[in-house]
Amino acid sequence: MGRNLSPLLRQELANLDKDSDSRKSAMKALKSYVKGLDSKAIPQFLAQFLELSGHSDPGTLDILDLGLKTAK
Repeated sequence: MGRNLSPLLRQELANLDKDSDSRKSAMKALKSYVKGLDSKAIPQFLAQFLELSGHSDPGTLDILDLGLKTAK
């Protein structure tokens, strides 16, 4: 993943700040994306994710936790 996050992933990140249904859908999509990443791509994804999300709410921490577990 040597490139920036796709527009679809950016949209899912934006949905984390919306209503609960949008947030649940975004979390599901982001978790699915992270599970499908190559272990070498996870650190870059996490760095981009943190840069774009700009917050550390429980959802963000869930994605980070999943990314870190997947990278091991």
